[in-house]
Amino acid sequence: MEGDGGDLLHPLIDDLPCPVIQYADYTLLILRAEHSQVRRLREILDLFSQATGLHINFHKSTFVPVGSVFGELASKLAGILGCPVSSFPQKYLGLPLSDHKLPATALEFLTVKISKSIPGWRKSLLPIGGRLTLTTAVLSALPSFAMFVLLIPKGTLAKMDRPRRAMLWKAKDKCSGGNC
Repeated sequence: MEGDGGDLLHPLIDDLPCPVIQYADYTLLILRAEHSQVRRLREILDLFSQATGLHINFHKSTFVPVGSVFGELASKLAGILGCPVSSFPQKYLGLPLSDHKLPATALEFLTVKISKSIPGWRKSLLPIGGRLTLTTAVLSALPSFAMFVLLIPKGTLAKMDRPRRAMLWKAKDKCSGGNC
């Protein structure tokens, strides 16, 4: 059903507004793939820009079509907004966003990020209380944040836990068996 150009509509349910997910300066809008809806979104964003004096960087934005929206229609809709057409997976708040289940390899960056957060040579100088604080406050924050929005495979969780356990119990890069 083609929208009337007024409200931005939910992509599936006629009497609901389009979902808007916002965090800091990241905004995710999900709306119908209709010319009138995309034109109305552009009008709203332009009015917001005029009213606040804030500039919207459309060239930093992406248009990600979902479902049966592709090809020429996707290009035309993205052209209305003045942003490039992209595809899944996308990064949103540093995490991969996808329209299908991600392979475990797509989450490998979480393990690398945890390992890089461990302070190299200084870990051996930290007492157990300092290592505990670092582990709970810093090294556990990334997996917790990711688990709010993603189903993390058990194998990836185990890989994330290895460097955290080694740093906490042995102040080393690796440990095994009863040592950790």
